[in-house]
Amino acid sequence: FTRFLNHSCEPNIRPVAVYVDAQRISTPLIAFFALRDIQPGEELCISYSGSYKPILVSQSTADETAGNDHFTTAFVCLCGAETCRSRRL
Repeated sequence: FTRFLNHSCEPNIRPVAVYVDAQRISTPLIAFFALRDIQPGEELCISYSGSYKPILVSQSTADETAGNDHFTTAFVCLCGAETCRSRRL
């Protein structure tokens, strides 16, 4: 399904792990939620860096992921957004 999504430093959707009738908590489903109104025909974009505004997580999860940003070494962004992280390199 990710072939239908592209990267942007200003994404319009975000992935969220969800559990529906979950028998195994280790295998969540992935749901996508809009971060703003999306116009008909507009491309759906996520952030490959995983940088989104915080949502409610446990403190241990927040501690584990703090400072874990491989974005600048993993790929060069050419999204063209005003806030593009590659422009700040």
